[in-house]
Amino acid sequence: MSCSFRRSLAEDKIDHCHHTWSVLFLVCLAILTWLLPLCYNIHSHNLSKSKPQEEFSGCRPMPKFRAKCWCPAQFTASMVAYTQAACGGAYNLALQGIDPGSQGGEAKLFAGVYEPPKFPVDHSKTDFLSLEGQLKVPFVDNIKTQVKLDNARHFIYVKTPFVLFLLAVCLKIPHVVWTLLSSLVGGINIDQTLTSAKAGSRLDHESRRQLYRDLAVAAAENVRVCSWRASLLYLLLKVLMCVTVIAEVFIVYDALFSQAQSLDEDLSRCTDSSQYSGKLLFCDMPVRTLHQVHSFTFQCIFHAEQEEMPSSSKDHVVFSPSRGLIQLYETIFLIVQTYLIVLTVVSVSSFLVWLIKLVSPCWKTAVSDLDLPLDACLLLQKAYENAGPEVVRGLSLSGALGKSGGNESIALN
Repeated sequence: MSCSFRRSLAEDKIDHCHHTWSVLFLVCLAILTWLLPLCYNIHSHNLSKSKPQEEFSGCRPMPKFRAKCWCPAQFTASMVAYTQAACGGAYNLALQGIDPGSQGGEAKLFAGVYEPPKFPVDHSKTDFLSLEGQLKVPFVDNIKTQVKLDNARHFIYVKTPFVLFLLAVCLKIPHVVWTLLSSLVGGINIDQTLTSAKAGSRLDHESRRQLYRDLAVAAAENVRVCSWRASLLYLLLKVLMCVTVIAEVFIVYDALFSQAQSLDEDLSRCTDSSQYSGKLLFCDMPVRTLHQVHSFTFQCIFHAEQEEMPSSSKDHVVFSPSRGLIQLYETIFLIVQTYLIVLTVVSVSSFLVWLIKLVSPCWKTAVSDLDLPLDACLLLQKAYENAGPEVVRGLSLSGALGKSGGNESIALN
């Protein structure tokens, strides 16, 4: 993808801003959003050397918890170990939003953890099932911290720079399509004609007049073959520009801004694992003996397992995305969306203005009083905008572009 900073004389300022400066703006943002997480990781790594690990408020993976249960006196050491392992596993499943007590068929052979009963009991519900439902409330807390972190990392490291770069490429596509179709279809080469005309402004009067006449004759020969190709292609460029920016406004909102808001909300709900450590719960564990299933209820307290980090990996910690970084990305997306909305309004207005310029007789007579074909009118409009009134006057006075409407002089304000 190449961006020429020289504005072609066959396009206006809005076209140049669309396919050059807007593309450069989005490419710079793509590079910025690619480098921001790296700078954040370096800053977090340096900060971790001066602050304890507990002072970081990022969303961190939930650790594994082990259970310490009070078992009956007749339990052997292996039965106690099995009970604590089963209840610890049930607690870890509950933290993931899974109720192990609801698993199984008619006989529930999985351990389940329950909140302590709340007193006083509602005696208006006198049947045993209602009473049991009040005393045994399953503990299920849907904490999917690791999934949230993985989604945030993918969004920050991969999706955001890729989408912004893709938006920049898409903004360049209308200009590339217009350039290729213009070279394939042929017709007036407006840029080359006006460049030559502007270069001839340094010539003497007679040489300049002859140059303008030669350029007008060459343009008239192309117009005679087909008088609307260049104009139609230019209006197609305007339409493609409008469609592209409108589509990108929705893409930025749906694929970037909305997802950043959702991730910010998810990270705000990330809970510190310390509040789940030291929690006192009831653990129900069915045990099958011969053809019967006996249910035991234990009182357990749960603590996080302390996993020692290898010394070789202490200097290579992968830090979690913070809400501040996500909110910074939200600000960037809001700026991009606002810019694209403004560009949409400007592009649609430019398309309507050029449609009126090429179709309305009033705009044609404002440039020249000649009876001009469509492409010749486009040439003089571009000459008036990019090359100046002198070039318009010189091309019109040659008389090669169209038939005179009466006067040979041109009034340009």
